[in-house]
Amino acid sequence: MIQNFDIKSSITGKKIPLKEFATIGYTTKLDTIHTYNRNQTITVLADSAPGANSTLIENYIESNILPTLDTSGSTMTFDGEREDIKKNFGIVGMLQF
Repeated sequence: MIQNFDIKSSITGKKIPLKEFATIGYTTKLDTIHTYNRNQTITVLADSAPGANSTLIENYIESNILPTLDTSGSTMTFDGEREDIKKNFGIVGMLQF
C-alpha cells in the first residue's frame, strides 16, 4: 500500500506515487535499541537526488517542515553534510585569521 501513496509535488502541484521515485522493500531485521550520544534514537536516513543540495534540503526540513509537526517530548538532532561542513570548515575559517 505504501508504494501507491501519492506525494504532491511542490513545483508542479501534481500527485506522484511514491514508487515512481523511491525503492520500497521489505527486509527482516533483529530488534535492537539504537542510541546516539547515549540516548535512545530513531534514525531517518535519506539520499538526495543527483545535483540536489543536501544542505538546502536539511535547512528546509528544519525551518519549514519540523515546525508543523508535534515534536513535544522529542529532541531533533541533525547530523549530516551541513553539520560536517560547519565542523570542518569552521576550523579552517578560524585558521585564516
